[in-house]
Amino acid sequence: SGNVATHLGIALKKKGYNIVQVWSNQINNAKILANKLDCNFTDSIDKLLDADLYVLTVKDDVIHQLLNIIPDIRIVHTSGSLGMGVFENKFTDYGVLYPLQTFNKDINIDFTNIPLCIEANNPEFENNLIKIGDQLSKKVVIMNSEQRKQLHIAAVFACNFSNHIFSIANTILSKADIEFKLL
Repeated sequence: SGNVATHLGIALKKKGYNIVQVWSNQINNAKILANKLDCNFTDSIDKLLDADLYVLTVKDDVIHQLLNIIPDIRIVHTSGSLGMGVFENKFTDYGVLYPLQTFNKDINIDFTNIPLCIEANNPEFENNLIKIGDQLSKKVVIMNSEQRKQLHIAAVFACNFSNHIFSIANTILSKADIEFKLL
């Protein structure tokens, strides 16, 4: 029910996908997103409804906690730094649908401009993820776990480094009594 779930859920809904349910360990968060997506919600893993695909948009450490209590379903996570192998020997069809973007619920984003990195454990499931990706984004890339991890590290570095540079620039301008908006 967080930032990625909100934007991905809205993008899928706009493309005609039927979102069945939102799960969150915080029932109020699940309800807020479910209302936006016009679907059911729950805070209990054992009350998950049947669906064609389950998308884990949770923090990496939470994925590890959930693996032993989620039944064998078609599943993907959206992490840039976590390998697809976390699902190995637990699920039949699994993979990754990683949107290369920093998300904020309060900022509208055109999802079609967000690169989607896809990885799957078998060709048929990969083709299914590509079809979904192609409907959501203009840029869909097949990428293995190691490549995705390197991309994620580079993206975090580029984003945070540029923000840090702007912070330094703001300090310099403030000391000279110059408005930052000029930059």
